[in-house]
Amino acid sequence: MGFLVDRRVFHPGDAYTVPGASVETLLLPTNAPWLKASELIDYVVELSPRRAYSVHDGFLNEAGLELVDGLLGSLAGERGADIRRLEPGAWVDLP
Repeated sequence: MGFLVDRRVFHPGDAYTVPGASVETLLLPTNAPWLKASELIDYVVELSPRRAYSVHDGFLNEAGLELVDGLLGSLAGERGADIRRLEPGAWVDLP
């Protein structure tokens, strides 16, 4: 089950749920026992959000966070979108 808030922000829950609508901002799970990096990439490509921010990354150590940052940075460059991990306490304004 996923949650679409104001038709603008989508949290897919504990899965890569595909909503029945376009996604402007995606809260992207980037670490979980069920997660595979190839599925994360496929999910971002399928949903093609303007923005995606990492969630579910609290158990990662420094090396894991660097891996996620590199993966998200690569996706951002390829997609021309704001796709990244926010540091704890950071925030973004959504237009």
